[in-house]
Amino acid sequence: METYQSLSQTHLTLFETCPPLFQKKYLEQISTLPNINQEEKSEWGKKFHLLMQQYHLGLPVHDFIYDDISFQQSLEALINETKNIWISSKTFSREAEYKLQLKFNNYIFTVIYDLLILYPDQAIIYDWKTYLQPENKNKLQNNWQTKLYLYVLAEKMNYQPSQLSMTYWFVKLPHKPQSVTVQYSDAMHQKNRQEIVNILDKLESFTHDYINNNLDFSHVINCQKKCPYYKLLKEDNIIDNAIESVANISSNLSEIEEINPFLNS
Repeated sequence: METYQSLSQTHLTLFETCPPLFQKKYLEQISTLPNINQEEKSEWGKKFHLLMQQYHLGLPVHDFIYDDISFQQSLEALINETKNIWISSKTFSREAEYKLQLKFNNYIFTVIYDLLILYPDQAIIYDWKTYLQPENKNKLQNNWQTKLYLYVLAEKMNYQPSQLSMTYWFVKLPHKPQSVTVQYSDAMHQKNRQEIVNILDKLESFTHDYINNNLDFSHVINCQKKCPYYKLLKEDNIIDNAIESVANISSNLSEIEEINPFLNS
């Protein structure tokens, strides 16, 4: 039986950013003590996503947020800003926490859409972020979440790439919720396909050398200038600190993590 390795955007992002840390976390499976501060942020984000899912299903949400005024205000602000997408009669399908998987060579990509709305002539992915909007839209467009989510949707559903888009909503009090939309295209789809091929080829090469030749994953070029984990990784005796610093990047593909990858690209 043929076996496939599961990958998500978090795997691709970490491998592209810091191959040595990818090796430590996923191949060597180094574990650390919980980061309490990060766990609190992650739980806040998970709860936010869960309540948005309940709202989509028409279930009451206020009973779960009465003890957290800022949480209630954030949720209500986003619902108010996005009210048109919940009541549109032009949709024929609206799915929350919708999971798709795509086989690609020896891998299976897994994506989970916070909200996916299908129209007769277009499909829109919505993603809720509980932090401020990044200033540079290019970082958003070139992030692996954006590229992989749109690529998988184009491959799995009967839409042309030009009929797809992804809208991020950023919710962070006291700021008003803001949105950024990335419109997909045929050219972007072909570019993303080639980038996926390239990064998987590199991952396979690194993994082969690690297993068969006992060679560690190498750093990216000029990583000291652009890798957020460089200082933590340059000495082996503090590698655990580096792992802990990204403990929020989970290998469990069913979890939704509230990290901000756009600040490190």
